[in-house]
Amino acid sequence: MTASRRISKKQNGFKAIVFFFFFIFSWNSFAQDGGALEIVGQVIDAKEKTPVVFATIQFKQNTKGMITDEDGFFRLPKGQLQTTDTLLISSIGYQTKEFPIIQLEDAIINQIELSPRIEALEGVVVIGNKKIRISQTGFSIVKKAIARIPQNYPTIPFSFIGFYRDYLLVQQQYFNLNEAVVEVFDGGFQTDQLFDTNNQTLLRKYKRNTDFPQAKRLAQSYADEGKYINNAKISDMGGNELSILNLHNPIRNYQRLSFSFINVFQTDFLLNHSFKAQQVTYLNDIPLYEIAFKYFKPGSNVQYTADGKIYVGLDNYAIHKLEYYLKERNQPKYALRLEYIPKGEHMYLNYISFNNYFKAEDPDAFDIKEVTLDLDLNAFLVTFTNPVNKNSIEDLKNFRFLYKKRKLSLAAVTLPQPNMMKVELVKGTIPDEQKSGDELLKDITYKIKKVTDVKGRKLGKSKTITANQFRELFVQEVFPKKTLPENTLFLHKTRPLSSAKGNTTLESDGYWINTPLQSKTYEE
Repeated sequence: MTASRRISKKQNGFKAIVFFFFFIFSWNSFAQDGGALEIVGQVIDAKEKTPVVFATIQFKQNTKGMITDEDGFFRLPKGQLQTTDTLLISSIGYQTKEFPIIQLEDAIINQIELSPRIEALEGVVVIGNKKIRISQTGFSIVKKAIARIPQNYPTIPFSFIGFYRDYLLVQQQYFNLNEAVVEVFDGGFQTDQLFDTNNQTLLRKYKRNTDFPQAKRLAQSYADEGKYINNAKISDMGGNELSILNLHNPIRNYQRLSFSFINVFQTDFLLNHSFKAQQVTYLNDIPLYEIAFKYFKPGSNVQYTADGKIYVGLDNYAIHKLEYYLKERNQPKYALRLEYIPKGEHMYLNYISFNNYFKAEDPDAFDIKEVTLDLDLNAFLVTFTNPVNKNSIEDLKNFRFLYKKRKLSLAAVTLPQPNMMKVELVKGTIPDEQKSGDELLKDITYKIKKVTDVKGRKLGKSKTITANQFRELFVQEVFPKKTLPENTLFLHKTRPLSSAKGNTTLESDGYWINTPLQSKTYEE
């Protein structure tokens, strides 16, 4: 992404109650039809009672896990649950919690609370038998963290299996939800993620979720003139949203261009931003510096502002988390949320979420498609793109038709069809000329105002809409030192996931798709 702040998740009590009862009703209906196939939960802040976004949930007895969504929700397939197992629930800034699976209940949203854990940025922190005195600036901490990337992240082949999804968010509704279970093979951080042949992706399961509304016009390529980002460009990658997501990971691609204004993370991030260490927080028992930063560069274009946070380990300077939000003239442009967690000697991806705003021609814009003159009916027939609100055509003063600059007298306006308006003329208002309706139209001008469609759209207004494109990958299991399998069909890196051959029959091997709850659809 070249040349926006976080999406607000404000929820009032009424919306939460409406969604809660809608969900319980749907869940109970599903259970009565054949029994719930999954357990649903929500991780919340114990103090604020707000959702904990992207919390990690892991089974204690094996290495599989999942991540909560933007509203703190998670789904667990009942077939994956062992009642003797325990969930380990963690998130940066909170105390890790163990929750016995046997306590999870059907047909409800199981709420699990996490307690905050932070400390003032002063004094000494003890890690094992080691004392670390906190006396560094945010700049120096981040500088050391970037220098330690080759030591803290794997440079030998590995793989991970994760849940991938991309979707659009338009006026708080999900559209075009695509979901997949993928296994990503990585040759190590010293390799080019896109071009190195050791870096491949195996598609285990793919689903275009038709339970969510589809908007084909919004699914077009960024190469199409009808879909664009103001004052910015984004790689098209042939429509492969997963490859686009991978390119926007500045830690994995620390030696290469990721996106403005991080640019090349290794060389430009420190130059382009100011840093301030704020406090010490924790992931499990690992203390982390929480460092806030802002985009700042003398002589830079003031129309862009950016800020975010980076979380760095006190003991080894490993980067655990990076959040980045860019605005253009106070309007969101794009946002990144990225987390790595330690497994053995190295850090591995836990999740990455990237979203950008874009504009597109509104496929539902209310406009005039055609105007014809039917001499037999002595009327103009006006065809619209959408069904017309009958109440909006009652006032004849809102319609003006001229023939050679002479105003024509109107008798009535009616709706013979939902998308068609009939404008009847007073008899004799058009001179008796030996011309066809098409010929007469050449000398006709008109003005139609205050007409709306049945959904309240104004005529000729809102021809473009603003949408938010999300691409997200949540890791469920990591396999250190795993190399590429032979004789395997991998994803083409510049073709959409939906075009992969045989993707509807691939087995997910015990990994699952964590479909988001459609809560936003009902927040109205």
